[in-house]
Amino acid sequence: MKSWRERVQEGATPDYLDESAADAFVSEIKRRAGEPRPMKSKEESDAQEREHELKERAHAAEVRRAAIPGALRAAGVPERIIIEMRRHDGFFRADTPPHVREMADLASAGRSLYLHGSAGAGKSHLAAVAMWKRIDAKIAKVASDLSVTDGEDLYDVERKLSVGLGWVEWSLLLRSLREGQRDGTAEELADKAATVRWLVLDDISAVAHLTPFAVQELTDIIRARWNANLTTVMTANMSLISLASMINGHLQRAGFSTEESASLSEPVVSRMRGMAGGGEDVVALDGPDLRDKREKL
Repeated sequence: MKSWRERVQEGATPDYLDESAADAFVSEIKRRAGEPRPMKSKEESDAQEREHELKERAHAAEVRRAAIPGALRAAGVPERIIIEMRRHDGFFRADTPPHVREMADLASAGRSLYLHGSAGAGKSHLAAVAMWKRIDAKIAKVASDLSVTDGEDLYDVERKLSVGLGWVEWSLLLRSLREGQRDGTAEELADKAATVRWLVLDDISAVAHLTPFAVQELTDIIRARWNANLTTVMTANMSLISLASMINGHLQRAGFSTEESASLSEPVVSRMRGMAGGGEDVVALDGPDLRDKREKL
């Protein structure tokens, strides 16, 4: 067979200049484009969907492992609780009663709770589970848009996941507020506690911090959150009735009359009860001190 060079030298028209050949080529392309593509079988489509779903789940799991602890840290959760949460992979302890698990699920979805019980009963752990599950729900919605391939990506993801979440230890907040009074930042700190969308207010019954100043700050924060319908998970070592009685006792020892102390304690406790579903979402956790069963860290 002669090469194209030989054919050109003999005066033949190359195929790429032959109009009839070009027309035939275009016609063939059009014919093929018009042919229906072979349809995938249902089994093939289902297999492809399952493969895509598995990839999405794997990516979401990668984001969870990498980002949830950092997101908890960014929200203000104490490091020791984060370590405990990672030990349980964000889940409940095996001995957590079913109704308590249900309440934590409701809190993660936006329902306020009042958790009370003896020291070491697992109140803070339960509050952390609710926050973990709320972050996990965020990841389920937007995992495909998140990347944790390097340190900068991970940092950004942790901050994004922690937006709208806050963890405030009551005694530390009061200390910050007192220090803030000296440099004018008290209002800024109180605003943060009063306006974050989903808040854990931990250990609000700390006895040494139920001063008139503390009661007023608690009243202002609870009132603001109540009026704005914001989710608040509260933990305490006593029931709401006992908390009201203790507040009254502290105020009276500070010089307030019975009527004055009641006028200060009753509104805040009433709102806290209202936030917790009028008492329906008040959860009592009793039992042995679980801290005694944990390994030393």
